[in-house]
Amino acid sequence: MNYASKNQRWLKSPIIILVIIVLLAGTISYAAYNYKNNSDNDEGYILEDIAGPLVQIQKVLAKTVSNTISLSAITQPLDEVKVSPKMSGKIVALYAQEGDFVYAGQVVAQLEQDQIILANYNTASNNYQIAQKNLENTILSTQKDVEAAEIGVSTAEKSLASASKNLTNTSDKIITDISNTYENAKLESNYTLLTVNNTLTAVKKILDDHGQECYGDYCQSFMTANSQSFNDLMTSYPGARSEYNKTLNYYNSIKDNTIQAETEELLVKVTNLLDKVSSVLDDMRLVLAYAITSGDFTTTQLETAKNSIHSNQALIDGASTSIQATEQSIANLKIGNIMSNDAVRTAIDLAEKQLEAAQKNLSSVKAKAKIQINSAKIQVESAGGQLNVISAQLGNTIIASPISGVVNQKFINAGEMAMVGSSLFTVVNTNSIKIEISLTEFDIGKVSVGQEVKVSLSANPDKVFLGRIYYVSVMADSSKKFPVKIQIENKDSKIKAGMVTKIDIITSQENNVLIIPKESIFYQGEEQRIYIVEDLIVKIKTVKTEPVNEQELKVIDGIEEGEEIIIQGNFDLQDGQRVIIKN
Repeated sequence: MNYASKNQRWLKSPIIILVIIVLLAGTISYAAYNYKNNSDNDEGYILEDIAGPLVQIQKVLAKTVSNTISLSAITQPLDEVKVSPKMSGKIVALYAQEGDFVYAGQVVAQLEQDQIILANYNTASNNYQIAQKNLENTILSTQKDVEAAEIGVSTAEKSLASASKNLTNTSDKIITDISNTYENAKLESNYTLLTVNNTLTAVKKILDDHGQECYGDYCQSFMTANSQSFNDLMTSYPGARSEYNKTLNYYNSIKDNTIQAETEELLVKVTNLLDKVSSVLDDMRLVLAYAITSGDFTTTQLETAKNSIHSNQALIDGASTSIQATEQSIANLKIGNIMSNDAVRTAIDLAEKQLEAAQKNLSSVKAKAKIQINSAKIQVESAGGQLNVISAQLGNTIIASPISGVVNQKFINAGEMAMVGSSLFTVVNTNSIKIEISLTEFDIGKVSVGQEVKVSLSANPDKVFLGRIYYVSVMADSSKKFPVKIQIENKDSKIKAGMVTKIDIITSQENNVLIIPKESIFYQGEEQRIYIVEDLIVKIKTVKTEPVNEQELKVIDGIEEGEEIIIQGNFDLQDGQRVIIKN
């Protein structure tokens, strides 16, 4: 068997064929695995297939989109001053050199001082101290006078309060006494009405027991009808009974009221009623006296009638006495009320006058004290003004730095003459750096005081410093732009004045925005379209976008995060077309 025959048999072997199939399957599997792994790469991936156009894809991801104003500027020290003397003179000492850090108010140079000025300063200082001492003594003296006057006012106020309280107490007592007296008057009136009723009833009983002929409600008594006493009785009795009924009705109508005038009217009516009842009893006694001669009474009957009339007369007299006493009590209370009120009112008037006098005295003392204190203050101000003038002259010989910072330049030496307005030092504050920029009318509305700014140095672009806007002009300059000032903290002095910087001001920021390249979009009519790839198959979708910048678009609608879009090779592709992915 030759070598060729052996090779042919080897190729026909089933085992060899199986091995070849396995190798081909492995190659295809590896290609598919490589496609799947590379699909997670944001930059795309490579997979060569048997047929289809080559395209580059990109996965759609959410990003943060910022709108930024970018420009360049030069750094400047936040503060820069030239230290100059306020008067001419010889420099006797310098206390700072170039490169030294000085604080605001720190003395950096001394001029020669004039002896005459020093003497005038001592005199002015003594005068000022004397004026101050005089002011202190004046304040203490007038304060004591005011305190004494205030005590007088306080005493008068207490006296007035006591008198007012006495008036209130007196009024309350009188009101209580009057109320009790008027209530007692009603009780007395009620008791008197009961007594009157009993008396009139007793008179009627005598008439009824011994009457012979009747006249209406009353009967002719045991004596003749022509008897004058009987006729008088027949007139007075019905009148008294009628008056009683009227008085009783009036009492019942006012007994629950507290109106004093009504109670006084009741007492008048009761007094009038008592007079009428007394007339009835007088007439009855005359009738009984005539009955002794007429013989119409037995001795016992006559005695009983007389006793009845006598006892009722006593009750009526007692009631009259009580009513009169009540009326007198009311009159006395009224008089007492007037007298008490007058006395208390007099005390109040006196207390009010004393208080008014004390208040006027206090106002006078305060006004006088104010004049004295103001006069002393004027003396202090005058002495202080003279002292300040001379102190200013001496102060002008001491030259201090108006700001904290570094002495950048020195222009004079000790022993030289310094002239007014000439610069001795230049002091700069670089602990904070300022940057001045100008914005157009389209950008000025996008910034505000306090807004954060990113600053990078041209000499070190990878280092970012944060600054803040501290000034935004409200008016454009001659170039029609609006000045804006930015401050950057520079504690470590890494930023030098005069460096070129790049300024980035973020004017707006939006998170989780789907961003796609502008070149991935094509138009069909007025609609925006985009190619996406799923399992190497093209799909066409309609989308809505809006510009973010010159290269990117923001997706409004149409695709979702994670979808893969074609960014190169996206020309004349068909929906459902197979493509080859190329990085």
